[in-house]
Amino acid sequence: MNWKNRWICRLCPTLSSGPPTEEVAALPRSILVVSTTGMGDTLWGTPAIKALKTSFPEATLSVVTSGVGAELLRGNPYIDHLFKMGEPALPSLLRLYPRLKKIAPDTILIFHASQRALYPFCSLLRPQRLMAIAGRNKGLDELCSDLLRDHPVHEIEQRLAFVERLGGSWEDSFLECHLQKEDEARLSSLLPGSDAAPIVLLHPGSKDRFKRWPTEKWIELGQRLSAHLGCHLLVTGDPSERELAWSVAAEIPSARSIAGELAPRELAALMRRAKLLLTADTGPMHLGFAMGLATVALFCPTDPKLCGPHLATSVRLIQKRRACTPCLRKRCPDPFCMRQISVDEVYQAALSLFYRR
Repeated sequence: MNWKNRWICRLCPTLSSGPPTEEVAALPRSILVVSTTGMGDTLWGTPAIKALKTSFPEATLSVVTSGVGAELLRGNPYIDHLFKMGEPALPSLLRLYPRLKKIAPDTILIFHASQRALYPFCSLLRPQRLMAIAGRNKGLDELCSDLLRDHPVHEIEQRLAFVERLGGSWEDSFLECHLQKEDEARLSSLLPGSDAAPIVLLHPGSKDRFKRWPTEKWIELGQRLSAHLGCHLLVTGDPSERELAWSVAAEIPSARSIAGELAPRELAALMRRAKLLLTADTGPMHLGFAMGLATVALFCPTDPKLCGPHLATSVRLIQKRRACTPCLRKRCPDPFCMRQISVDEVYQAALSLFYRR
């Protein structure tokens, strides 16, 4: 542990020496879940959130999450209090402190957090139990009273392990996003009116560039789908992916880029109406799983056993072996390993799902 981590642990002595000395309640009364990263990480936690509420129905269940997480978890019937953490992290946490102190969490579960300040902040809330996965806590494992082993299992199962540690159980592990009527309000301007042609979504982008399939292959795939299926092709993406989405859509007849035009819940509503999604390993892929959308998912540098479809139906997974050992991941200048995936095999997988449904 470096000097910064030692300083933080000394600043938060309530948990730095291990489990608290006071007796831990047999059942949690106020549970706080921390999940403050992206779309996929948020959705991975939804089975555990459901399991926590059904296992401990008398307990108050609160969640601290990111902006996109707050969008996806809004309307979730298993959450009593939803708190959005903004940027920068520290001022936002200071504003949240009185509200979180008021709910008095006796049990805090850190599913996933990129912000270092969250760990000492959670310990200062003085929970009886502060649980996290060993080795994922920015070198601040000592602040936690309960450390779960980092097993090589799917991230959904990692989060369900928290429920098991507390003595709870679960019946299923499906991803969930609970939509409301207003989430579909904006779709009328994007979708065709009386035209009954099916909607196919292409998602060529990814926050991590090393997961991206080459742009020219997306274009060739879109051209073939457009010619064969006579479908409406919509190219999706977040605001940072507008240029990429436009460059793909511009080369495909009848395709349209809607990158940056939809909020996460509106994208989920669109996925509920679409017939097919083609995507690499990225957040919207998991949103497609949650909405039950037929999906062709492309994998190479990441392991689908850890972060791919988990009990999702109507999925065609295309996976290739990594070209580099160890994988360079975010330091990769060109994800050439993804070039192993051919346009023809993605096209055939798309047709298989399209006509099966």
